[in-house]
Amino acid sequence: MIMIVATEISANHFVVETCDPVTGKRQRVEVPSAGAAMRIAQEWNRLYIQEKMIGWLNQRIFALNLTHFTRERLRAIELLGILERYSRHPERQLKKLIAEKEQIIALIAPPVKSRQRGYYERVIVLIVQFCKEMEAAK
Repeated sequence: MIMIVATEISANHFVVETCDPVTGKRQRVEVPSAGAAMRIAQEWNRLYIQEKMIGWLNQRIFALNLTHFTRERLRAIELLGILERYSRHPERQLKKLIAEKEQIIALIAPPVKSRQRGYYERVIVLIVQFCKEMEAAK
């Protein structure tokens, strides 16, 4: 999962930093309040989750088009449509959706011997676990 750290530098001065575990890409922004830091962290989480899930679902739809797994392909298309409709929803709603769709995500996962399986385990599984943990912590 993306690592987000908010650090208070001085009174009313925070730095929010991220690191993408897959690409190593880092972002840093300075903000005037803890609330602003929280909003930025939530927005970055939402964007990361959506970007990774939508990209993965597009890959799965493409791969499943080459097979006879019609049910799985239809589930992937359905989940992609739902995620796209959630594109501007708050992070908490997106996390709830991902947590609720865990079984569908597992159903459309690439086979164990697939070269795409590593990405699924390194990124998608961690996103689902993160979303489930956040939902359980409510």
